[in-house]
Amino acid sequence: MTMPPPGPQMPPVHHIWTAGPSDRRHFTWLSTRQALTRWQLWLIILVVVGFAASRAPSIGAGIGIAIVLLPVLVGVTAALTWFSSYRALGRTMFPGAQWATGFNDYGFMLATPSGTVTFDWGTVVALRPSAELVLLQTKSGRIGIPSQLIPPPAVGYAAGQIARRQPAPRP
Repeated sequence: MTMPPPGPQMPPVHHIWTAGPSDRRHFTWLSTRQALTRWQLWLIILVVVGFAASRAPSIGAGIGIAIVLLPVLVGVTAALTWFSSYRALGRTMFPGAQWATGFNDYGFMLATPSGTVTFDWGTVVALRPSAELVLLQTKSGRIGIPSQLIPPPAVGYAAGQIARRQPAPRP
């Protein structure tokens, strides 16, 4: 009888996806939209606008500053987020690039042209599927994955694994 090797086991590949010519731009827009829906970002923007408006010499000037500054900050944030995502995806989502995912009781594996990473289920906080993008949130960050790599049955399996690792609620 042979024993399995010690340490975490690499999950086998279950799903493979090949990037098309327009996927980089498409997923850039999806990831930008995801980033712009974070409440923390909006809180920071509102604090900056509020601080700038509070320094105005009159209420009318403060309102004017807020009306001008709010769209400027939102536009700059959206442009920087889009550019950053587009540039980052250039290394992994070029036409013909292959992505793969795999699951097992140990964790979740994501393979891209940049490399392979395995997340222990204990570090995965949530998996949020949408029509085109699945958001994998870990304790240290999040990553958007094309939904073809995590179809609904895989989302169900992953949700079960994540729930098993969550601490029990305290009474």
